[in-house]
Amino acid sequence: MSEEIQITDYKILTPINIDVIIEGKEVKVMGQLDYANQEIYVPEEFQNMGIETKFFQYLREINTLPSNFYAVEKPQVPSVEDAGV
Repeated sequence: MSEEIQITDYKILTPINIDVIIEGKEVKVMGQLDYANQEIYVPEEFQNMGIETKFFQYLREINTLPSNFYAVEKPQVPSVEDAGV
């Protein structure tokens, strides 16, 4: 293997289709997602609209568990013997 090769950056682009509402109208925006670098490439007509920021906010929201996710309705018992099983 040659030691003269040096990787300085990378992008793994995945096609995406984002459904958005812009000024009350439903629009499909097609683009490329570089998830590793947290970047989205959308057509020029949709740039500078904040879609990139909103997209990653949306991903965080749908992938975050609610704060009460691990809440238990019944009291827990410390051991099987205490459970009366």
